[in-house]
Amino acid sequence: MKKIKLFENYSNENYENELVDFLYERLEKRYSNGYFPIYEDDEEEINLTSGERAAMSRDNQVISRPQLAALYLKALGRAEGEDGAYLVMIDGIKDFGEFDPNTRAFMITNPALADAIGLESTGTISRTVNKFVNLIDGVGETRGEILYPKVVKAFEVFSTMNPVQISNLAGDCIQNANEYTVNRDKAISSRDSSAKRREEILKKEDLIGQRVYSLINDLKRNDLFKYEGKAQRMAIGKISREIQETEDKVKEYYKKYLIARKIFNSSNFYDE
Repeated sequence: MKKIKLFENYSNENYENELVDFLYERLEKRYSNGYFPIYEDDEEEINLTSGERAAMSRDNQVISRPQLAALYLKALGRAEGEDGAYLVMIDGIKDFGEFDPNTRAFMITNPALADAIGLESTGTISRTVNKFVNLIDGVGETRGEILYPKVVKAFEVFSTMNPVQISNLAGDCIQNANEYTVNRDKAISSRDSSAKRREEILKKEDLIGQRVYSLINDLKRNDLFKYEGKAQRMAIGKISREIQETEDKVKEYYKKYLIARKIFNSSNFYDE
């Protein structure tokens, strides 16, 4: 059985790594929460799933001509520099958006537009509008935006109509702003969930910074680690290995910890 050395016994021995391990283990006993890996926030997937690709390739999108008309108007406005320039012409759509107080431009989010025209997918808004923009600009099909027959046929029809005629057609799909809130509700829920995840991540980062700070100060009590930056370097190296995170990230969390507590200075942080 390996004999455990007392902290004092390390003072005159050059067992740096063992000492770091010893102090780290002792430090862990003072904390009950433990360490957690840090992951980047999940971003919403906007690419088609394999099932969606298959459905679109068969032209089975459940999207009506009036809905396509509304999306074409959004694309037409975007091509001219203002997304809502033509959308605002659709009867009843103003209840889903707002006007910029300075420019008076009509603004509507994709979730609100999806609700306005009765679509259940905000992603369909983005993809379809992008396809229409490419057709309007003469770009045609691109690697990122495959053109499907339904969109091309709609574009050919809308190209022969004026904005008033298209807006009248689009008016047939406008919903009641207070009754159809599916996509806006999802957007709010997603924002709340993202905010909660971000708060949890910040707490974990702060906890890592706290542990680095504690381990550094424990190490500095020993003459082996009084050299400039040595305690910090060893503490960051140890903790990064334990939580399987890069040293740069751990150093960043430590710096944020110091700044948040207004103790960020040359004595606490060695910038090497």
